[in-house]
Amino acid sequence: MKIVHWAIIFVIIILPFSIICRTTIQKKTVVLQDQTRINNVLDNATFDAVGQILEASEVLGYGKNIPITRNMAEASINRFFQSLAVNFNLPSTIQVAKDYFGQYVPVVLIIGYDGIYIYSYDLTDSGYMYILQPKIPYSYADGDVVLNFTLGNDLKIYIPSKNIVLEGELNEKTPANEYEDMRKMIRLQSPANRREFIEKVMPSLTSNLSIMIKMLTESEFYGSNPVKFPNYLMIGDVTQDYVYTSQNEISVEASDFHKLRRDTIINLITTVLKDEVNEHDTYADLIGVNYDFSLPTIDKEQWQNSINDISVLAFFQGMPVGTDSFYNNYSLGGARIVQVHDLYGKTTDGKKLYHKHNCPVLLGSNDVLDYDDYDLIFINVKDANSNGYYACKECR
Repeated sequence: MKIVHWAIIFVIIILPFSIICRTTIQKKTVVLQDQTRINNVLDNATFDAVGQILEASEVLGYGKNIPITRNMAEASINRFFQSLAVNFNLPSTIQVAKDYFGQYVPVVLIIGYDGIYIYSYDLTDSGYMYILQPKIPYSYADGDVVLNFTLGNDLKIYIPSKNIVLEGELNEKTPANEYEDMRKMIRLQSPANRREFIEKVMPSLTSNLSIMIKMLTESEFYGSNPVKFPNYLMIGDVTQDYVYTSQNEISVEASDFHKLRRDTIINLITTVLKDEVNEHDTYADLIGVNYDFSLPTIDKEQWQNSINDISVLAFFQGMPVGTDSFYNNYSLGGARIVQVHDLYGKTTDGKKLYHKHNCPVLLGSNDVLDYDDYDLIFINVKDANSNGYYACKECR
């Protein structure tokens, strides 16, 4: 057989496989292009939603505690859907946008300083519709003490058995004279009135929870039945996420208080998200959507971002991309207003280094920390090291 014959046979055999491979590559290219486009649209929508919160709060620069009201949450949600509509070249009428994207957006979560708002499809007397639920606080019960955490050191403490409500900021670096000043005021009261003074008057005299807790545990002032607080709330155990030594070195472990605070917030968010996505899957089945909604895997670093700042977390699932694939992703937009001094990982010239929040290498010439300035956020040195990041020589 001549070589030309072999060449023809070879072409006949290879050609079908070549066509199939080319078609597969083209399909994957289209899917990737669609996914990239939707990623950008979703990111823009979440940042627009956060921007609405900042505008409504009239916050300029960095702040700490924005009291997100229900009206602010509703306005933020509306901005989110309007942004989606505009970027999909749809009418930006809010209701039209919600009706169109309702099958694809199972839940939008507003992570506030002291609790979360959930916007999702829920069953009502009129059928399934989007509902903005009341704010859910970051609550944790420990024995006779109920704690309402925040994204920072601020905390509200309920002691139901004694009808006591304390609210303020935990601070282990309180000067000794502040404790003594409070003791002097308590000693000026008659022994019979000291308990009432501590419970009713003291919270109006100071916002330092460390002082309040200390006075409530001292039998000299509170009597023979002082309040028993968990150890992680006691002086010496609470820090601003890290323990700074006299050499200004950061310890390798966050405090027990902050570990519990972070776990409480993450557990609340994950539980809520699972319930809402499952509920949306039920709704999708009723309207004939051929897609199984489920909570996507969220990396540890993304969770760190979500509880590090006031944020909007949105999920987008089930939209066809290409010819036989579906989009499934989420976007997190942060307000960059809650300043918790975490560690920031950045890759420079192939070297993975972690930096303090005020490191000049991290901030650059702008002297402002931006999302483009770092790769990941870490709770502590141990967390950074486990991800392959090591100390920056300029700020350690």
